[in-house]
Amino acid sequence: MLKNKKAETTLVEQVIFYVLNLFFIISLMIFVYNSVSGASITEERYAKTIALSIDSLKPGTEFNISISKLYELAEKNKISEPVISIQNNLVSVKVSKSGGYGFQFVSSNDFIYEINRQEKGKEVLFIKIL
Repeated sequence: MLKNKKAETTLVEQVIFYVLNLFFIISLMIFVYNSVSGASITEERYAKTIALSIDSLKPGTEFNISISKLYELAEKNKISEPVISIQNNLVSVKVSKSGGYGFQFVSSNDFIYEINRQEKGKEVLFIKIL
């Protein structure tokens, strides 16, 4: 009888082991797929660029950055909400359905920003530090 209990325990342990391995492999594949799509890297790069630019610009400075690549990715991923938002010292960029990326800045200067989308493929973010 002891041999049967030992065999059952071993079988349960093996099933748990395989289920956990399968879960880990699927999670890893999802992460790699999201990373390869490039959306997360692009979100991070633009959010950091915009936030660091706001931090480094002096009052009276105007800044333009082309964001057409963001709108291409958002259109490809069927995102209709705002791609870029700047609120409460946080620049948020979202071009995919999974999350987005936010980066904080510390500048206390007031600023205005506007997204110019007059022509498809030539979207520009305009920032003016007041």
